[in-house]
Amino acid sequence: MKKLFFLILTTLMFTSCEAIFEAATGAERASIGNAYEVLVVCDDNIWDSELGVALQKTLRSGIPGLPQHEDAFKVTRVSNDDFTGVKPRFRNIIHVKVDNNTYTAPAFRYKKNVDATSQLVMTIQAPSIESGAEYVTENMQTIIDFLNDGEKERRLKIIKESYNSNANNLAEEMFGCSFKIPMDIQGSKRGKDFVWFSDMNSTNPDILNFAIYSYPYEGPESFNKENFIHMRDSMMRANIQGGGNNEYVETAPGSVTVEDSEYHERYMQVARGLWYMKNSLEPWGGPFVSHSVVDEINQRVIVVEAFMFSSKRMGDTMRQLEASLYTLELPYDKYIKTVPVPEAVEIIEKTDTTSN
Repeated sequence: MKKLFFLILTTLMFTSCEAIFEAATGAERASIGNAYEVLVVCDDNIWDSELGVALQKTLRSGIPGLPQHEDAFKVTRVSNDDFTGVKPRFRNIIHVKVDNNTYTAPAFRYKKNVDATSQLVMTIQAPSIESGAEYVTENMQTIIDFLNDGEKERRLKIIKESYNSNANNLAEEMFGCSFKIPMDIQGSKRGKDFVWFSDMNSTNPDILNFAIYSYPYEGPESFNKENFIHMRDSMMRANIQGGGNNEYVETAPGSVTVEDSEYHERYMQVARGLWYMKNSLEPWGGPFVSHSVVDEINQRVIVVEAFMFSSKRMGDTMRQLEASLYTLELPYDKYIKTVPVPEAVEIIEKTDTTSN
């Protein structure tokens, strides 16, 4: 009984001290939970219904570009009554609400930093279970993109505050580009129009890699799938070899998907797929993701890529690696930042007061 009383008292003291500290310092409470974790708040009647099933299917859909299925998000569900204590501070929260007296049509709503910093709170509302289930199914990708974008922004903030400056300087020297990668990826190898960054010599059981390379822009045909695979294999074979038996990195062609995207208001091609070490006696390989854009000033294609090897789950790590690809700044982007904004010039119209 004394132990229970001491535990309750300690908890109350900690909570009170935290509140006092926040009030005195103005500090904001940080969100809790790991990357790609989602807390769903709804009662059993919704979670077990077709609406709940549709939401679970969405959140547990596969991460693209991996050799095996991995759920997009780790999902925890609590009832409305259990949404207490520290739970409102979770980093990703989805409330599911069904009420035909309040809602006339299904919709999504979201807010940021409701009970903590770096927090996303989505509400899925619908007048009925059936309409909510249909709405979630039709907008599956919207939900996934919303949560993924939030995680990407969190990761980008971390990278931009702490990154490998030597790697960024090398990208600047060779390509005139800014490219920020995590601090713990220290190894690098230069080639012709190619740099490979890796943590291969670290104690990390996963081997994490980045590459940046370029080749001449030949028009829109530079961005078809066949040309992407051909150029990737050429650059990788010339620059990343194994220890023997003429080993080199090669793309598994049947695994590649490409999609059109946008980068700094210009076209970007995103490619995902699998790579393997050709002629290797060991099963080296894994997923990759590449972003390809046109450097208009130098009329070349710049490609930034993340790829990894691991015997474990890879989806969360790959998505965090991909965030670094969004730090790329081409020579034109950097030039725009340096152009001074002209000061406002006051124009006064002179009136001719002389008479004719």
